[in-house]
Amino acid sequence: MEVAMEFTIGSFRALRFDGFIPVSQMSSSIKLVTNDPGIYVVLRTRTNNPTFLENSVGGKFKQRNPTVSIERLQHEWVDGAETLYI
Repeated sequence: MEVAMEFTIGSFRALRFDGFIPVSQMSSSIKLVTNDPGIYVVLRTRTNNPTFLENSVGGKFKQRNPTVSIERLQHEWVDGAETLYI
């Protein structure tokens, strides 16, 4: 029997994920992020819709600007999403 996985903070905690660090504290806690193999997850704790930037601040990828339109980001945003990246 297969059980559907919810990608929520609660479900990750129930799976015994640990080391939750707010992005606002990452610069002072970066040494807590290890080089060890594992699964790293980026979660969002706010429930309101995000504000998107006009230009990506993530740098270039393969010499290309990764910026996409705000309209595309708004269209593809999933209301209530907690998991942003695995």
